[in-house]
This record gives sequence, C-alpha cells and structure tokens, in this order.
Amino acid sequence: MKTLYLRKMGCDDNNITTNIKNHRVRVIENIDIIYKGEKYNMFFEFTQCTHWNYRTTNKKTGAPLKKMIKELLVVDGLHINTQFEKPETNSNGYSFMMSYRKSDLESEIWNEHHKYTLCNEF
Repeated sequence: MKTLYLRKMGCDDNNITTNIKNHRVRVIENIDIIYKGEKYNMFFEFTQCTHWNYRTTNKKTGAPLKKMIKELLVVDGLHINTQFEKPETNSNGYSFMMSYRKSDLESEIWNEHHKYTLCNEF
C-alpha cells in the first residue's frame, strides 16, 4: 500500500476516522513545480476521503456487467486540491490574476490511492 505522510495542521474533528483528525492539511506557501514540462507556482490542500472504484466488467471473464459494481479501495484515502494563478487580460485591457486548478495532476495522485495518515517522526 502506498502512503503519503502529512504534518498535522488545524483543529481536531472527531467525524474523521483517520489519525490526523482535522479537515485539511494545507501547504501554506505556493511551491514552484514542473509538471509535464510546464512550471507552475502551485498551492496544495489535502483532505481525507473514501476511494471507490466502479467496475463494469467481470473480474474473471472480462465480460460486461449489467450493472456497475461499486468497490471500496481505501477508507481513509487522500484527496488533493491544487490551485495556481495565471495572468489574464480582459477585453478592456485590464490585467488580473486568474486562479485555475490542475485536474490532471489531481487525478494522477488520486489514482495512486494514497492513505491519509499521520507520521510521528517529526
């Protein structure tokens, strides 16, 4: 199983079953990363969620199923939100910063099915 360890930040919440017990773990500063050959100054926010898979074929035969089957993958899984800003100009010539997210990066991390847990080594 793959695990990404995060440092605890924020207030406790007893509704979350993982040992982190808070709503969000946030990277406070924007980080310069290069993703698929492009540089982004990105902000990250991590939360706990359940990872499911919807299977449409038979595991043994590969034949299509009449109804999708929902399979539990990770109970305390990692969910990530990304955000970066890009300069834009409107039709009046006014320049401003627009916020975007990198959904393909989020999907890549999601598909690795990391567990949302606490590392006690700090």
